This record gives sequence, structure tokens and C-alpha cells, in this order.
Amino acid sequence: MNQIVRSKQLPKNHVVIRVRDYDGKVIDIISQPHDGTPDDIISQMGNLQSKTYWMEDASGINSQNFATDENGQLKWVVAPNCLSMAEVGTKEARYILGDISART
Repeated sequence: MNQIVRSKQLPKNHVVIRVRDYDGKVIDIISQPHDGTPDDIISQMGNLQSKTYWMEDASGINSQNFATDENGQLKWVVAPNCLSMAEVGTKEARYILGDISART
């Protein structure tokens, strides 16, 4: 199951993808800014995900998608299909990260 690993240095108001390979190994961490609104978080995550299509061995389903708040804290988990997001720490966020026991 995917787990959130908190970093001391995350960019403020950014979408962040912890890009993983098919075995779950982190191969890169990429980010780009968002304007703080849910619509822009989803839009920017889709744009950022498109950059992973060209990364050798990148697995979209194994990668972890997050968004930070104005303080650089992890605030949102974004679903791999970019159709939904949930606040970090909720059952829905755990489910998005692969915890099927947290299904809502």
C-alpha cells in the first residue's frame, strides 16, 4: 500500500508527483505550481502527469499525486485519473493511495 512520506522541503501551492516504477520504486519527484483552487489543482495535475508519459518505466497507478497548500504542507491527494481529490488524512485519501479497507 502506498504511504505518504512527508518531506521537510515541499514547494508552496504546487502539485507534486512522486513518480514510481512498476515495482513501486521512486524514480523521480516532479512538481509545478497551482493557484490554490480545486479546479486548478486537478488541471495542473493532469498537465504534470502528461510529462510522466515520456519517463522510462514510470507507472501512473504506482505513482503518488499530491498538492501542497500555501505553506508547503501536503494538503490533498489527487486520484490517478484526476477525477477527484481528497484531503490528506481522510478515508478517501487513504483509498486513493491504495488502502482498499478505507473505501468510502
